[in-house]
Amino acid sequence: MRTCAILAATLCILAPVGATGPDPAGTLVCSAPREATILWQRHMDDAIYTSTGLSAPAEMVCAGTEFDLPTHVEATPLFGDGTADWTHDGHELYVDASRHGEVLAAVDFNAADSTATIMEWRPEAATPLWSHVVHPCRSLVYQGWASRKPIQVSDDGSTIAAAIVMYMPAGQTGRLYVFDAGNGTPDVSYDFPTGNVVATAISAGGDYVAMAGWPNVYVYDRAAHALRWSGPIYSGNDALAISGDGRYLAWGWTTFYLREWNGATYDLLWSHSPGGGAYVGQCALTTDESTLAVSWDNGSSVPNEISVELYALPALDLLWGYDYVPAPARGARDHVDMPSQMVFAPDGEHLAVASWGGTFPEIHVFERAAPQPIFTLDTPGSIFDVDIAGTPGGNVYVTACGKAVHAGQGGRGGDLYAIEIPGSAAGPGDHDAPHLAFGLESIAPNPVIAGTHVVYRLAGPGPLRLTVHDAAGRLVRHLASGFGREGLHRVAWRGTDDAGTALPTGIYLVKLESSGRHSQAKALLAR
Repeated sequence: MRTCAILAATLCILAPVGATGPDPAGTLVCSAPREATILWQRHMDDAIYTSTGLSAPAEMVCAGTEFDLPTHVEATPLFGDGTADWTHDGHELYVDASRHGEVLAAVDFNAADSTATIMEWRPEAATPLWSHVVHPCRSLVYQGWASRKPIQVSDDGSTIAAAIVMYMPAGQTGRLYVFDAGNGTPDVSYDFPTGNVVATAISAGGDYVAMAGWPNVYVYDRAAHALRWSGPIYSGNDALAISGDGRYLAWGWTTFYLREWNGATYDLLWSHSPGGGAYVGQCALTTDESTLAVSWDNGSSVPNEISVELYALPALDLLWGYDYVPAPARGARDHVDMPSQMVFAPDGEHLAVASWGGTFPEIHVFERAAPQPIFTLDTPGSIFDVDIAGTPGGNVYVTACGKAVHAGQGGRGGDLYAIEIPGSAAGPGDHDAPHLAFGLESIAPNPVIAGTHVVYRLAGPGPLRLTVHDAAGRLVRHLASGFGREGLHRVAWRGTDDAGTALPTGIYLVKLESSGRHSQAKALLAR
């Protein structure tokens, strides 16, 4: 069900959708200068969400969990009711997804046997395409930081990279693994002399992978199969970014550093220490290398302060700055907040910022053109990871996840959110665009080669039957049955019958039946 609530232009208070556990704050508080929708919220009572990724072409949200059961990777349709299509069990899982492609990847750390397992999926199937086991491992993250995720998938879906802390005879060291999508044999296995991997970042096309690990920052060149550059980190946390073609490299903590590739090395372009106890919270660079974003916070100070700044590159002209405004104190929620993740959409026109939680909304979305956020969401907990992508129609989609309680507070549980913010032009998900009250909305891709997704809409709750028939009218596959809820739904079909046997090339008919209503559409299966 494409549900929940419309966030009006004024402040509104919503009950968490689908929440089953305690809500420390009692409400979700959300405000936005334009209408937006929480498509769904997925809540866990015990496990927490570590990371999330959004595959826009597949319209799929990928997320990983840890802490308590269920610990798994899950893949959930963006346009659904928040029910996962599939899950894959593990231990401590971090995930990412290609924003232009249909590649999902995860790394799973098992502390009991000191192994890490790197895996790749396609959105429609719970079985990994491959798994690569690494041993002996120390950890995936350093001092509990989720870093910029220890696993990264390039936006174009060509490359998967993971940086892991390894046990070695001489002590701890970091190791970088790089894979071509679809191939479980690592193309790169590189040891770099640090045991403290705190951040990993990948360029949009997968050509360069950056790693921050005290005492150095490293950039690996995949084409050359060699280290491109390394230099002292000076002071740094998990704020790390590399631009779309590897031109710019940014990191920082007490001081922010921006370096530019000159053909032989990364020259220092700018360093900045704002003073006043401010630290670099996060940083981000656009794919087109035109814009830099930096967020600042004053660490553990109370009252807390967070600001976001946008700069044009290469001139470093300040485009705008935005200071978070503390909300009224809310008892136990009134404590330290700091940025946990910052990422540009692939088009560079939108920026999402996540924070640990406290007196500010934990999710902010900005447009490049203006300093006022176009969307904020104040959740009951802490947001650890966020991803953002757009559609050709102009809509913006955000997925965010984390703990169900604020950082620094005791408690259990985790939350995953899928959010739609309408753009200036009507797109497939725009609320002003006409939709069928009932029926099959799309079968895509069509022709069907490896698999497809059937999108359908129900006008109201009732019995549901979604089936596939061959050209002679024979039933070959049940896709969905039972009780259906109102709204938009999405089901994967891999071109197989009910026994899992691949069907031959030909024309097939997809039929939808519910509450006496019928809809059907043709699908061409091409082998």
